[in-house]
Amino acid sequence: MRRAMAIIVALAAATSAAAGGTVIEHWGADGNCAHPETLKVTPAGEDAKAGPWTITVDLKDLPAAATVRRASLLAEREPVDGREDSALIDVRITAGDEAQPLKLIPPWFAGFDATRAVRGAARARPAELKLSVKAFPGWRPEATRLEIVYDAGAARADGDRPRVADVKALHRAGQTFITFKETDDLLKGAEPTWGKVRAAMAAMGREARVRYLVFRHTEPITGRNIADAALLARVKPLSAYNVRGRSVEELIATIRRRAMDDIALSRKLARQGLRYNADSPEMDEVMIKRLAITDGQSLPAGTGLYVHQPARAGKAHYAVVAAVNGTADLGNPVSVAVEEKVGPGEPVRQPAADVTVFYDYPGQRRQYVQWTAPPLSNLPNQYYNWSLYVPRDRPKPTPVRMAFTGEQFIKPGVRHRDDTILVSGQDAPLWSQWYGYHEAMGTLKSFRQGRVHPYTRRRLFAFLDWVVKTFDGDAKRLSCVGETPALYYGVRHGDRFAYVLTHAPDPNPKVTPAVTKIQAYRRRRPRPQRQRVWGKVEWKVPGENGKPVWDHFDLIEYVKDPTRDVTFLSMGPAMLSAPWTNQVTFMKQLWASKYGFCARFYWGGGKHLPIPEGRVGAKDAFDFALDIPFLALRSNSNDRGLDSRQFKTGRPAYGSGGRIADGRRWLADFVDEPDRFEITIHGYGRVTYRGGGTSDVTIRRTRKFKPEPGEAFTWENVPLKPGRDKPQAGEVVADEHGLVTLPQVRFHGLSRLKVVKKP
Repeated sequence: MRRAMAIIVALAAATSAAAGGTVIEHWGADGNCAHPETLKVTPAGEDAKAGPWTITVDLKDLPAAATVRRASLLAEREPVDGREDSALIDVRITAGDEAQPLKLIPPWFAGFDATRAVRGAARARPAELKLSVKAFPGWRPEATRLEIVYDAGAARADGDRPRVADVKALHRAGQTFITFKETDDLLKGAEPTWGKVRAAMAAMGREARVRYLVFRHTEPITGRNIADAALLARVKPLSAYNVRGRSVEELIATIRRRAMDDIALSRKLARQGLRYNADSPEMDEVMIKRLAITDGQSLPAGTGLYVHQPARAGKAHYAVVAAVNGTADLGNPVSVAVEEKVGPGEPVRQPAADVTVFYDYPGQRRQYVQWTAPPLSNLPNQYYNWSLYVPRDRPKPTPVRMAFTGEQFIKPGVRHRDDTILVSGQDAPLWSQWYGYHEAMGTLKSFRQGRVHPYTRRRLFAFLDWVVKTFDGDAKRLSCVGETPALYYGVRHGDRFAYVLTHAPDPNPKVTPAVTKIQAYRRRRPRPQRQRVWGKVEWKVPGENGKPVWDHFDLIEYVKDPTRDVTFLSMGPAMLSAPWTNQVTFMKQLWASKYGFCARFYWGGGKHLPIPEGRVGAKDAFDFALDIPFLALRSNSNDRGLDSRQFKTGRPAYGSGGRIADGRRWLADFVDEPDRFEITIHGYGRVTYRGGGTSDVTIRRTRKFKPEPGEAFTWENVPLKPGRDKPQAGEVVADEHGLVTLPQVRFHGLSRLKVVKKP
């Protein structure tokens, strides 16, 4: 750090740029800035911690002839989120007698525009800025700084300032990747294990606070116009390390390899298992890879990175300037030009993770990083890790499945199909129920300012669309597997997902408590995590449509409308789970609205049925696709457990379990015409409970067969092979929603189910 301290001394001695005299400097309370101990915070009330406060900034060192170009009050606070009532309080800072508070500066919303106030204060003598802080939950006054960009008039000597070298700009699919060589190697050449990267990040700023200022302009950036350029970001060191991508799977693979030659370790693992998470101490030995912005090629050590998503196409110019403790040399920046387009960006392939131990599925596991900006995230320059399993000898187009997983996203513990692309990713660093979060997260906004946006849903669909386009995926055969997120997407986005496999879901999390005691079991639910990003239920924080976001996840209310596009659901409820009451109510409402689902439930948690079966696209397969109809089944003759106390009352308790609509299949050889519908059905095959039975059948997801309410139809169920099965026939009338339901249709041997409109 001696070199950094020498730089600070030089900066304090020579603070203006050589070309044009443009200066950027900080006024602060501590000694690590150009104007130390010039910012003071004093309580204006009786409670020094609760406020209000007065900020006084001594501006005597600001030259009288200076032209203030920009002034920002940069502030920090302790984490404030939707679990605390203080998240509803707006930060309010005013200047002098002005009634209007200072405005937050987009897009980071981490500081306030104080330009007008500083210009006014600079004209007075003595030059002093006074601000009133009316409210500021979690404020850290000691970290507050006033940043002023001004023209100092005559230029002074440069001094020994750090300069950023090798600035480059690469544009790709609507995103510009700005790279540069950092002024110092914080890792000192050490291998980037998580332990060493974490230690370097913790030590960052103890002696010198280094930031890399990224500027953008429509003209070549010089010392004379840099103050007119947009300051996109203040980038921290080590920005090219993929710290969010540290993998529990890589740790587990390392320990398993070690256990092959270590009998004691092998026995220990046999006793306690592989119980690790991203915060386990053992993670310190996992390597942290540097990000790649060209497929598979990690950036060199010592490289800094910022990714910008332009709003307009055309030529843009970028410059990166190093700032030490807020002071930067703006006099002679290196400007680079790039031609830009508008687009969502594309994921970039990263170096592969070595997670294969003992056995893996035939095919490739690939890792990608997706960079986002609004509207796919609330802040710019965000990145997210994804894993992609591409099977060998796959059909084309290839079905795609989204696996909603936790920390182990590279190699998710879900059933693989050898004909399906498996997608998994991280819902991190903000856990959002794979939906979204409040735009205030990570900013100085309050939960009253703005709403919850579906950022995660948007980036999820953007990634899935890219997978379909890049790997010849079948958009009609998109499915998902997981807990509540899988159920949400199947119910709310049945127009995108062909079917859903979900276990232990919560169809209405707004009424599920955080902790529930069920018999001798204590169940903890993720309510606090949801509150963190959505706010408390009683706050009624709006979502994207203006209605309370918690109501958006009331899927029970949503399926009361029988006309919605809900996909086929294979469910595994759990009789001893906290949301069991919601699960039972939800299944009963699916019946009432004639939606298609099957379920298996047990005291410890049921599993979804592993569907579909057979060759993808074959007419004799039990196959799900957006262009293949499916059947909703009710009053099934071999349903089990519906007479149990747990199912009747919806009260969580131990029970032997049950099943709904199990052992029913149909093939993909259908006829879908305006006046006619046909499909082959049966009750045998590779299913858990065989033998079929009878069911009330409602026809769903037809494209041409769209009956009007009250229209009359004849129907028949004709066996395709001679035997003991008898033909069935009858007449039905479409209900008030245009749904046609056939009573007690027999599922046994192959038979042809036909429905024809009466003349």
